[in-house]
Amino acid sequence: SSGGMTFNGDTAAANALDDYEEGSWTPTVTGGTISNSGSYYTKIGRVVHWYCYGYVSNTANDGNQFRIYGLPYTVGSNANGLQNYYGGAATMNYTASANQSGLPTLSPLAHSGSTYIYFHFIGVGDPNPPVNSYWHSHMLNQSFIISGVYFV
Repeated sequence: SSGGMTFNGDTAAANALDDYEEGSWTPTVTGGTISNSGSYYTKIGRVVHWYCYGYVSNTANDGNQFRIYGLPYTVGSNANGLQNYYGGAATMNYTASANQSGLPTLSPLAHSGSTYIYFHFIGVGDPNPPVNSYWHSHMLNQSFIISGVYFV
């Protein structure tokens, strides 16, 4: 009972569910302002499921990487054989009325050892993450929903 909840007769503390938490988190953006319509998380053991519904009303128009800060827990490092380089599965679920050919290939990532989300283009041959000026010209004043999961 002191090691957490176990299942199917397994009493090993290493296999016990010893943590569950639900809550909200407050996103901020690089050099700008984000209005948060709702950012929530659920932590089960060492897995964090996160969700963010936001609206960026201001961001710098420069070459710095666009980031959304404030994830509720630090993304795990590459210890114990875990490969947490990019924080696990995540997706861009909604972009309001923003219409630009690059948006369908935009994918959020959370880097190992950090508490921020950044983005990459998938399948278009561009290894560079979008910078503030990209977000400024394509997503400024547009609501968006992103969600994902990572290990702590």
